[in-house]
Amino acid sequence: MSKAERISTNTLVVIVVLVFNVWWIVTGLLYGRLPPEDYASPWREFVYWITIVGLILIPICAREKRGGFLAAMVLGIVTLAVEAYLAPVKISQGQIGGTFFGITQILIIIFAYRAHRKL
Repeated sequence: MSKAERISTNTLVVIVVLVFNVWWIVTGLLYGRLPPEDYASPWREFVYWITIVGLILIPICAREKRGGFLAAMVLGIVTLAVEAYLAPVKISQGQIGGTFFGITQILIIIFAYRAHRKL
């Protein structure tokens, strides 16, 4: 048997936040109450794509691959930019969940950068 390697704290935070983000999106898609015109919006497809990319990045970041952390940073930056663009609309509608989701992207960016820098 090979000696077990320890995973860094930065990597662990990135993985946990990615898993939380995928869970947040899936529960929002399953239990969210959106008007029928929202089901065909391009933002809806964006949500599908970031979910798929998040699911792909979880095992890549768990193996502590340098490209995985770069991709996680890019995903976090793009998602944060979209959330910042949509935040005024969501807050005016009384939806604060998207704002919380945007804040979690900051965690991904910071800790993916730290993990990438340590490699």
